[in-house]
Amino acid sequence: MASTAKANISQAKIDLGSQESSKFDVLKLAAKAVSILPWYILSVIFCLLAAYVYLEFATPVYNAYSVVMIRDRRVAGDEQKVLSSLNLGSGDRSIENEQDVLKSLTLMTKVVDSLKLDLQFHIEGRIRKIMLYGKSAPFIIDYFSPGNHEDENVFLGEKKIRMNSSGYAIEGENGKQQVFNYGDTVSVGGHRIAMRRNPAFRENPNNTIFISFVERMSLADGLRNGLSMSQTHEFGGVLELSLNDNIAQRAQDILNVLVVKYIQAGLEDKNIQWRNSIRFLNERLALISQELAVAKNDVADFRSKNLISADASDNIKEIIARSTSLMQAEAAVGTELEVVNGVYNYIANNKNLYELVPSTVGIADMSLSELITNHNGLIRERINKLQVGTANDPVVQGLNVAITNSRQNLLTNIQNLKQSIQVRLAAARRSMQENQAEAANMPIKELKLFNLEKEARIKDEITNFLLQKREEAELSVASTTSDARVLDPALNQGQVKPVRSQIILFAVLIGLIFPTIILIIFEIFNNTIGDRAEIEAATSAPIIGEIVYKQSDDPLVVTPKSRSAISEQFRLVRTNLKYLSVDNPIKCVTSTSFMSGEGKSFFSINLAAAISLVKERVLLIELDLRKPRVSRYLGFDNKVGLSNYLIGTETDLNKAILKVPGYNNFDMLPSGPTPPNPSELILSKKMEEAMEWINSNYDFVIIDTSPIGLVTDALLLDKFSDFTFFIVRHKYTYRSTLSFIEKIYEEQKFKNLGIVVNGIKTGAGENYGYGYGYGYGYGYGYGYGQYGNSKNSSGYYMEEERKKGLLARILGIFGL
Repeated sequence: MASTAKANISQAKIDLGSQESSKFDVLKLAAKAVSILPWYILSVIFCLLAAYVYLEFATPVYNAYSVVMIRDRRVAGDEQKVLSSLNLGSGDRSIENEQDVLKSLTLMTKVVDSLKLDLQFHIEGRIRKIMLYGKSAPFIIDYFSPGNHEDENVFLGEKKIRMNSSGYAIEGENGKQQVFNYGDTVSVGGHRIAMRRNPAFRENPNNTIFISFVERMSLADGLRNGLSMSQTHEFGGVLELSLNDNIAQRAQDILNVLVVKYIQAGLEDKNIQWRNSIRFLNERLALISQELAVAKNDVADFRSKNLISADASDNIKEIIARSTSLMQAEAAVGTELEVVNGVYNYIANNKNLYELVPSTVGIADMSLSELITNHNGLIRERINKLQVGTANDPVVQGLNVAITNSRQNLLTNIQNLKQSIQVRLAAARRSMQENQAEAANMPIKELKLFNLEKEARIKDEITNFLLQKREEAELSVASTTSDARVLDPALNQGQVKPVRSQIILFAVLIGLIFPTIILIIFEIFNNTIGDRAEIEAATSAPIIGEIVYKQSDDPLVVTPKSRSAISEQFRLVRTNLKYLSVDNPIKCVTSTSFMSGEGKSFFSINLAAAISLVKERVLLIELDLRKPRVSRYLGFDNKVGLSNYLIGTETDLNKAILKVPGYNNFDMLPSGPTPPNPSELILSKKMEEAMEWINSNYDFVIIDTSPIGLVTDALLLDKFSDFTFFIVRHKYTYRSTLSFIEKIYEEQKFKNLGIVVNGIKTGAGENYGYGYGYGYGYGYGYGYGQYGNSKNSSGYYMEEERKKGLLARILGIFGL
């Protein structure tokens, strides 16, 4: 019988493809997304409105960029090589190190001080405060000296400021006004400032102006973190600097001043060694000049007191000439020794541990020059690292150790060099002694004069030598060139944030993603039957019919004159029963479900009405003895019914049967009062007698019984029934119920079993798969509600509907 039923059912099927009800289906999700298209449109519109509001009030961000070329010391030219050979180089200098210098807090703090960025002006806008800078600022700052932020008396924050023709007033404590004249240097909150009115500023009396004092180190740190740079080529020396700021002109000014300060710092770094050398030479010149003046005065005094002519004998002249040559040689060696001693003392002084060593001018020792060059390179590298790090940095600690070792090597090398120079100096002095021995034979006065003049000449030679070396050092300072060159000054690249096209695109994406996420969440947590494919995939029991959802107050939707979609679906179920009863006529059917609320009573009532319209006498038996509803839905009194007959209080069953108004062949047998033992009454002899009488007096019998998931009444009644309808409700019945149906179907708990899908919805967010109606082209929504005649009852189709208002039609588009 079951196989015959499966082969003959002509129910129109809806095929959404191969799906499994227990798994997440992308195609089903796409179909559901199409069904809630109005919600997608509404979401996108809302997000676009939010994007418009954001674009209207967001603070714009502008970008400025500059291009700088930096010479890499690792690929030095001829000029640099010459400077390095003279011990004038600045050590290794790579592009990577220079990027660290450009982003150093020290350099950016100089930029903040130069542009006075820590003194700001704002006006009150509609949503936010707007910064005023440059030509738009109300004041021109002539002088600004910020106070120490660590001092409790120094104010950091903003104050209101008002302008007039002669000066300005700043709001002080307790709302008091401090009045100042333009151009005066005044003290405000621990800061010293001097400002004058900007003639280009147009004051709006409706706008409130604020003056803000910002902590300079924090501001500089934020600016350097916002600075980005990159090399145009991997091994090139060209850097592109980029900075974003709320004010385009300020971003340009910051980049331009940053490059200027960087170039100045580079030149200062290159000149430090020469300045140390000049300082050393000046100290020596001051001392030697005093000694030379004393020596010359002694010679002049001796000549005057002893009346010695300037002209001496030829012998004395020869001795003096030879003595002069020897003195020059001795002076050169002595000067070299003094330079070495000076360098040694400078390095040995712990105060100069991390200072650059002066250039060894006048010392032709290549090994010493190389050691000093390497030592100065370590010193410069340490200075660069401290600009971007701290003294506790492991790299700086390693450089400290390397500098200490280099210093020790220098001291050892200089000590050895001193010994060598002292040997040469001793030889020069022996030659001088021999010449002095020859001069000893001269008269005593001429001999003493000779010694005085010799000492004066030595001091004079040393002075000339030191003056020459100082001039060379000063020329080197004057001719120093920077290793950096500006290729492109800072240019405004325009607004970079927010990007209108990106914000709009993002808003559209969010508008599409948000409903999709909500839909996915609902789908993941939804455990009810969604479409026909889920039923067909989970059970092999045939689907006999599908009933749509429509709101109504009348439980009877099948009437003699009805031609609605829902009435045609009940007629189709009636037709399917004819196909099922070709070989074995079906005279009695049972209607059950897994749990209450799935619509079995509604189905039983309207199926009985549909069958009665073909001139067959139909009896609807209300056999849900525990919770009867049919009689209440039809408006009948349930005081007398089947239970009275079964317990013997009513002997004539015909007296309990009621006629349904409006139908000639539709009768109904109420359940009667609720008995304490429904199952025992169903199994009683009286029940069998009742069914025999009913079958003999009616053409078709429909039994509305209790949910099988709660009690076994439906199984007990199967012996009286030819076919059992198992009612499931769209978006209400749990998917696990399908496994239960498959189990009782495979175990043949019922002689014949078929499924009816009730309350099908295809409104917004629903997609059962019902695409073309049942041959009539109707496009109704589907579903199932509660029964009854109350004002808020729902679940039935109304043949004649009231015309909906405009608001109701709009809400209907969104499934509301």
